[in-house]
Amino acid sequence: MNAKKVLLASLFVGMFAAGASTATAAEIIDFDINLGATADYSGSVENVRRIQFDLNTQTFQYVQDPDSPVQVGDVFYDRGYGDASGFRTSLNTAAPRTGDRLGEDYSMGLLWDELRGVVTGSGTLDNGNFGVTANYTSVGNDNFQLFISDTNPGFGQNYEAAAAHYSAGEQVMELALNAGNSILEFESAGGAFVEGTFTFEFQVVNVLPGFWFTSDGIDFADLLEDEEGAPTFIVSAFASAGTIQTPPPETFFGQDANNVYGDDREGQTLFSETQSTHDGSLRFAVPEPGTLALMGLSLLILAGFIGVGGMRRRSNSTHRQAA
Repeated sequence: MNAKKVLLASLFVGMFAAGASTATAAEIIDFDINLGATADYSGSVENVRRIQFDLNTQTFQYVQDPDSPVQVGDVFYDRGYGDASGFRTSLNTAAPRTGDRLGEDYSMGLLWDELRGVVTGSGTLDNGNFGVTANYTSVGNDNFQLFISDTNPGFGQNYEAAAAHYSAGEQVMELALNAGNSILEFESAGGAFVEGTFTFEFQVVNVLPGFWFTSDGIDFADLLEDEEGAPTFIVSAFASAGTIQTPPPETFFGQDANNVYGDDREGQTLFSETQSTHDGSLRFAVPEPGTLALMGLSLLILAGFIGVGGMRRRSNSTHRQAA
Protein backbone atom coordinates (compact mmCIF):
# COMPACT_ATOMS: atom_id res chain seq x y z
CA MET A 1 0.00 0.00 0.00
CA ASN A 2 1.16 3.52 -0.73
CA ALA A 3 0.77 6.68 1.33
CA LYS A 4 -2.53 7.55 2.92
CA LYS A 5 -5.17 8.80 0.54
CA VAL A 6 -7.72 11.46 1.29
CA LEU A 7 -10.67 9.95 -0.50
CA LEU A 8 -13.77 10.35 1.64
CA ALA A 9 -16.17 7.44 1.65
CA SER A 10 -19.55 6.65 3.11
CA LEU A 11 -20.96 3.12 3.18
CA PHE A 12 -24.68 2.76 3.71
CA VAL A 13 -26.00 -0.69 4.56
CA GLY A 14 -29.73 -0.90 5.24
CA MET A 15 -33.17 -0.69 3.76
CA PHE A 16 -33.43 2.95 2.87
CA ALA A 17 -33.98 4.84 -0.35
CA ALA A 18 -30.87 5.54 -2.36
CA GLY A 19 -30.48 9.27 -2.39
CA ALA A 20 -31.60 9.76 1.20
CA SER A 21 -28.84 10.95 3.53
CA THR A 22 -25.86 12.83 2.12
CA ALA A 23 -26.18 11.27 -1.31
CA THR A 24 -28.34 14.24 -2.25
CA ALA A 25 -25.30 16.51 -1.96
CA ALA A 26 -23.11 14.41 -4.24
CA GLU A 27 -22.90 13.36 -7.85
CA ILE A 28 -22.66 9.59 -8.31
CA ILE A 29 -19.81 8.70 -10.66
CA ASP A 30 -18.94 5.74 -12.84
CA PHE A 31 -15.55 4.14 -12.29
CA ASP A 32 -13.30 1.51 -13.82
CA ILE A 33 -11.30 -1.34 -12.29
CA ASN A 34 -7.94 -2.55 -13.65
CA LEU A 35 -7.29 -6.10 -12.39
CA GLY A 36 -3.84 -5.96 -14.00
CA ALA A 37 -2.67 -3.83 -11.08
CA THR A 38 -2.84 -6.93 -8.85
CA ALA A 39 -0.15 -9.60 -8.71
CA ASP A 40 -2.34 -12.53 -9.77
CA TYR A 41 -5.18 -11.32 -11.99
CA SER A 42 -5.69 -9.56 -15.31
CA GLY A 43 -8.52 -7.86 -17.12
CA SER A 44 -10.74 -4.87 -16.53
CA VAL A 45 -14.26 -3.84 -15.54
CA GLU A 46 -15.58 -0.58 -16.96
CA ASN A 47 -18.46 1.86 -16.47
CA VAL A 48 -19.20 0.52 -13.00
CA ARG A 49 -21.83 2.45 -11.06
CA ARG A 50 -21.96 0.12 -8.07
CA ILE A 51 -20.46 -3.04 -6.61
CA GLN A 52 -22.98 -5.51 -5.21
CA PHE A 53 -22.18 -7.44 -2.02
CA ASP A 54 -23.56 -10.37 -0.07
CA LEU A 55 -22.91 -9.46 3.59
CA ASN A 56 -22.64 -11.72 6.63
CA THR A 57 -22.57 -10.13 10.10
CA GLN A 58 -22.23 -11.28 13.70
CA THR A 59 -23.38 -8.81 16.36
CA PHE A 60 -22.59 -9.24 20.05
CA GLN A 61 -24.93 -7.35 22.39
CA TYR A 62 -23.85 -6.23 25.85
CA VAL A 63 -26.20 -4.84 28.49
CA GLN A 64 -25.90 -2.79 31.66
CA ASP A 65 -28.77 -4.69 33.28
CA PRO A 66 -29.63 -8.23 32.06
CA ASP A 67 -33.09 -7.84 33.61
CA SER A 68 -33.71 -4.69 31.56
CA PRO A 69 -31.91 -5.16 28.22
CA VAL A 70 -31.53 -2.54 25.50
CA GLN A 71 -31.08 0.64 27.46
CA VAL A 72 -29.50 3.84 26.24
CA GLY A 73 -25.78 3.38 26.72
CA ASP A 74 -25.74 -0.38 26.08
CA VAL A 75 -22.92 -1.31 23.71
CA PHE A 76 -22.52 -3.94 21.01
CA TYR A 77 -19.68 -5.15 18.82
CA ASP A 78 -19.99 -6.31 15.24
CA ARG A 79 -17.79 -8.24 12.82
CA GLY A 80 -18.44 -9.52 9.34
CA TYR A 81 -17.52 -9.79 5.71
CA GLY A 82 -19.02 -8.92 2.35
CA ASP A 83 -18.51 -11.01 -0.79
CA ALA A 84 -18.84 -8.99 -4.01
CA SER A 85 -21.44 -10.61 -6.26
CA GLY A 86 -21.40 -8.31 -9.29
CA PHE A 87 -20.47 -5.01 -10.96
CA ARG A 88 -23.45 -3.03 -12.29
CA THR A 89 -23.74 -0.03 -14.61
CA SER A 90 -26.00 3.00 -14.20
CA LEU A 91 -28.60 1.09 -16.27
CA ASN A 92 -28.46 -1.83 -13.82
CA THR A 93 -26.83 -4.08 -16.41
CA ALA A 94 -23.68 -6.10 -15.96
CA ALA A 95 -20.62 -3.85 -16.34
CA PRO A 96 -18.46 -4.60 -19.43
CA ARG A 97 -15.43 -6.67 -18.53
CA THR A 98 -12.42 -8.38 -20.06
CA GLY A 99 -10.15 -11.10 -18.75
CA ASP A 100 -10.71 -12.67 -15.34
CA ARG A 101 -14.28 -12.90 -14.08
CA LEU A 102 -15.62 -12.16 -10.61
CA GLY A 103 -16.83 -15.36 -8.97
CA GLU A 104 -15.12 -17.60 -11.51
CA ASP A 105 -11.49 -16.51 -11.36
CA TYR A 106 -11.34 -14.28 -8.28
CA SER A 107 -13.37 -12.89 -5.38
CA MET A 108 -13.59 -9.41 -3.84
CA GLY A 109 -14.22 -9.26 -0.12
CA LEU A 110 -14.87 -6.56 2.48
CA LEU A 111 -13.76 -7.33 6.06
CA TRP A 112 -14.41 -5.57 9.36
CA ASP A 113 -13.89 -6.52 12.99
CA GLU A 114 -14.74 -5.10 16.44
CA LEU A 115 -17.10 -2.42 15.13
CA ARG A 116 -18.39 -0.71 18.29
CA GLY A 117 -21.92 0.63 18.61
CA VAL A 118 -23.85 2.24 21.43
CA VAL A 119 -27.64 2.39 21.90
CA THR A 120 -29.01 5.94 21.68
CA GLY A 121 -32.76 5.28 21.91
CA SER A 122 -35.46 2.59 21.98
CA GLY A 123 -39.21 2.14 21.98
CA THR A 124 -42.20 0.19 20.68
CA LEU A 125 -42.87 0.46 16.93
CA ASP A 126 -46.27 0.77 15.22
CA ASN A 127 -46.17 -2.93 14.29
CA GLY A 128 -45.67 -3.90 17.95
CA ASN A 129 -42.02 -4.84 17.54
CA PHE A 130 -39.26 -3.10 19.47
CA GLY A 131 -37.10 -0.50 17.74
CA VAL A 132 -33.59 0.58 18.69
CA THR A 133 -31.39 3.40 17.36
CA ALA A 134 -27.64 3.28 17.76
CA ASN A 135 -24.45 5.09 16.79
CA TYR A 136 -21.21 3.46 15.66
CA THR A 137 -18.17 5.04 17.24
CA SER A 138 -15.06 3.03 16.39
CA VAL A 139 -13.69 -0.09 14.74
CA GLY A 140 -10.77 -2.41 15.47
CA ASN A 141 -7.17 -1.72 14.55
CA ASP A 142 -7.52 -2.88 10.94
CA ASN A 143 -10.36 -0.60 9.77
CA PHE A 144 -12.64 -1.83 6.97
CA GLN A 145 -10.55 -3.59 4.31
CA LEU A 146 -11.33 -4.58 0.71
CA PHE A 147 -9.39 -7.47 -0.84
CA ILE A 148 -8.99 -9.35 -4.11
CA SER A 149 -8.44 -13.06 -3.55
CA ASP A 150 -9.07 -16.54 -4.95
CA THR A 151 -12.64 -17.62 -5.57
CA ASN A 152 -14.87 -17.87 -2.53
CA PRO A 153 -15.97 -21.45 -1.79
CA GLY A 154 -18.67 -20.17 0.57
CA PHE A 155 -18.17 -19.46 4.26
CA GLY A 156 -21.62 -18.69 5.65
CA GLN A 157 -21.19 -17.36 9.20
CA ASN A 158 -17.63 -18.70 9.52
CA TYR A 159 -16.00 -15.29 9.90
CA GLU A 160 -12.56 -16.68 10.70
CA ALA A 161 -12.44 -18.72 7.49
CA ALA A 162 -13.68 -15.78 5.41
CA ALA A 163 -11.14 -13.42 6.98
CA ALA A 164 -8.31 -15.89 6.35
CA HIS A 165 -9.38 -16.33 2.73
CA TYR A 166 -9.62 -12.66 1.83
CA SER A 167 -6.63 -11.45 3.82
CA ALA A 168 -4.48 -14.04 2.02
CA GLY A 169 -5.19 -12.07 -1.15
CA GLU A 170 -4.24 -8.49 -2.03
CA GLN A 171 -5.69 -5.42 -0.34
CA VAL A 172 -7.10 -2.88 -2.80
CA MET A 173 -8.72 -0.38 -0.40
CA GLU A 174 -8.84 0.50 3.30
CA LEU A 175 -11.56 2.61 4.91
CA ALA A 176 -11.40 4.27 8.33
CA LEU A 177 -14.69 4.84 10.14
CA ASN A 178 -15.73 8.46 10.63
CA ALA A 179 -19.27 7.90 11.92
CA GLY A 180 -22.23 5.58 11.62
CA ASN A 181 -25.73 4.87 12.89
CA SER A 182 -28.42 2.22 12.65
CA ILE A 183 -32.12 1.60 13.18
CA LEU A 184 -32.74 -1.96 14.40
CA GLU A 185 -35.95 -3.92 14.87
CA PHE A 186 -36.43 -6.74 17.40
CA GLU A 187 -39.37 -8.99 18.20
CA SER A 188 -39.47 -7.45 21.68
CA ALA A 189 -37.19 -5.69 24.15
CA GLY A 190 -34.35 -8.17 24.56
CA GLY A 191 -35.90 -10.40 21.85
CA ALA A 192 -34.61 -11.80 18.57
CA PHE A 193 -33.36 -9.48 15.82
CA VAL A 194 -35.73 -8.96 12.86
CA GLU A 195 -34.07 -6.49 10.48
CA GLY A 196 -32.14 -3.24 10.39
CA THR A 197 -30.79 -0.28 8.46
CA PHE A 198 -27.19 0.81 8.79
CA THR A 199 -25.37 3.97 7.70
CA PHE A 200 -21.61 4.44 7.79
CA GLU A 201 -19.28 7.23 6.76
CA PHE A 202 -15.64 6.42 6.04
CA GLN A 203 -12.44 8.02 4.89
CA VAL A 204 -10.47 5.94 2.42
CA VAL A 205 -6.94 5.84 3.80
CA ASN A 206 -5.29 3.48 1.32
CA VAL A 207 -5.85 2.20 -2.23
CA LEU A 208 -3.86 -0.05 -4.55
CA PRO A 209 -2.23 2.17 -7.23
CA GLY A 210 -3.42 1.45 -10.75
CA PHE A 211 -6.53 -0.44 -9.63
CA TRP A 212 -9.33 2.17 -9.31
CA PHE A 213 -9.98 4.84 -11.95
CA THR A 214 -12.53 7.54 -12.57
CA SER A 215 -14.32 7.30 -15.92
CA ASP A 216 -11.88 9.95 -17.18
CA GLY A 217 -8.94 7.68 -16.45
CA ILE A 218 -7.75 9.30 -13.22
CA ASP A 219 -6.09 6.82 -10.87
CA PHE A 220 -7.64 6.98 -7.38
CA ALA A 221 -4.09 6.61 -6.05
CA ASP A 222 -3.24 9.98 -7.64
CA LEU A 223 -6.03 11.72 -5.76
CA LEU A 224 -3.81 12.71 -2.85
CA GLU A 225 -3.40 15.73 -0.65
CA ASP A 226 -1.56 18.65 -2.20
CA GLU A 227 1.96 19.71 -1.21
CA GLU A 228 0.56 21.45 1.87
CA GLY A 229 -1.33 18.32 2.90
CA ALA A 230 -4.76 19.67 1.99
CA PRO A 231 -7.23 17.39 0.15
CA THR A 232 -7.36 17.96 -3.59
CA PHE A 233 -10.09 15.45 -4.46
CA ILE A 234 -12.92 14.05 -2.36
CA VAL A 235 -14.91 10.93 -3.24
CA SER A 236 -17.85 9.53 -1.28
CA ALA A 237 -19.15 5.99 -1.52
CA PHE A 238 -22.74 4.92 -0.90
CA ALA A 239 -24.30 1.51 -0.50
CA SER A 240 -27.76 0.26 0.35
CA ALA A 241 -28.90 -3.16 1.49
CA GLY A 242 -31.65 -5.06 3.24
CA THR A 243 -31.68 -7.91 5.73
CA ILE A 244 -32.11 -11.17 3.85
CA GLN A 245 -34.83 -13.37 5.29
CA THR A 246 -33.43 -16.65 3.86
CA PRO A 247 -31.78 -17.75 6.01
CA PRO A 248 -33.50 -15.54 8.59
CA PRO A 249 -31.50 -13.75 11.29
CA GLU A 250 -30.66 -16.05 14.19
CA THR A 251 -30.13 -14.84 17.76
CA PHE A 252 -28.39 -16.78 20.54
CA PHE A 253 -28.84 -15.77 24.17
CA GLY A 254 -26.79 -16.23 27.32
CA GLN A 255 -24.44 -19.23 27.29
CA ASP A 256 -25.41 -20.00 23.67
CA ALA A 257 -23.77 -16.77 22.48
CA ASN A 258 -20.12 -16.90 21.45
CA ASN A 259 -17.92 -14.71 23.62
CA VAL A 260 -15.71 -13.50 20.77
CA TYR A 261 -15.09 -10.17 22.51
CA GLY A 262 -15.35 -11.49 26.06
CA ASP A 263 -18.14 -12.02 28.56
CA ASP A 264 -17.83 -8.41 29.75
CA ARG A 265 -17.05 -5.19 27.89
CA GLU A 266 -16.98 -1.71 29.36
CA GLY A 267 -18.54 -2.99 32.58
CA GLN A 268 -21.45 -4.60 30.69
CA THR A 269 -22.45 -8.25 30.33
CA LEU A 270 -22.71 -10.25 27.09
CA PHE A 271 -26.44 -10.74 26.46
CA SER A 272 -26.82 -12.15 22.93
CA GLU A 273 -25.22 -12.89 19.57
CA THR A 274 -27.11 -12.30 16.33
CA GLN A 275 -26.05 -13.75 12.98
CA SER A 276 -27.62 -12.12 9.93
CA THR A 277 -27.16 -11.78 6.17
CA HIS A 278 -27.70 -8.76 3.94
CA ASP A 279 -27.36 -7.75 0.32
CA GLY A 280 -25.84 -4.38 -0.52
CA SER A 281 -24.16 -2.21 -3.10
CA LEU A 282 -21.29 0.25 -2.99
CA ARG A 283 -21.16 3.43 -5.11
CA PHE A 284 -18.79 6.38 -5.39
CA ALA A 285 -19.74 10.04 -5.61
CA VAL A 286 -18.21 13.51 -5.82
CA PRO A 287 -19.56 16.07 -3.31
CA GLU A 288 -21.27 19.09 -4.83
CA PRO A 289 -19.70 22.01 -2.93
CA GLY A 290 -17.00 24.10 -4.48
CA THR A 291 -14.00 23.57 -6.66
CA LEU A 292 -11.26 21.04 -6.06
CA ALA A 293 -7.77 21.48 -7.47
CA LEU A 294 -6.08 19.12 -9.91
CA MET A 295 -2.86 20.10 -11.74
CA GLY A 296 -3.02 19.92 -15.50
CA LEU A 297 -6.22 17.86 -15.50
CA SER A 298 -9.72 18.62 -16.65
CA LEU A 299 -12.29 16.48 -14.88
CA LEU A 300 -15.79 16.58 -16.26
CA ILE A 301 -17.28 14.88 -13.18
CA LEU A 302 -17.69 18.16 -11.34
CA ALA A 303 -17.62 21.52 -13.07
CA GLY A 304 -15.14 24.15 -12.05
CA PHE A 305 -12.05 22.06 -11.25
CA ILE A 306 -8.86 24.12 -11.37
CA GLY A 307 -5.30 22.78 -11.72
CA VAL A 308 -2.68 22.69 -8.99
CA GLY A 309 0.48 20.62 -8.54
CA GLY A 310 1.33 17.08 -7.86
CA MET A 311 -1.19 15.12 -9.98
CA ARG A 312 -0.49 12.70 -12.80
CA ARG A 313 -2.82 11.13 -15.34
CA ARG A 314 -2.54 7.54 -16.43
CA SER A 315 -2.45 7.27 -20.21
CA ASN A 316 -5.39 5.71 -21.97
CA SER A 317 -3.21 2.95 -23.40
CA THR A 318 -1.94 2.03 -19.94
CA HIS A 319 -5.42 2.15 -18.43
CA ARG A 320 -6.69 -0.26 -21.08
CA GLN A 321 -3.72 -2.61 -20.95
CA ALA A 322 -5.87 -5.51 -19.83
CA ALA A 323 -8.57 -4.96 -22.44
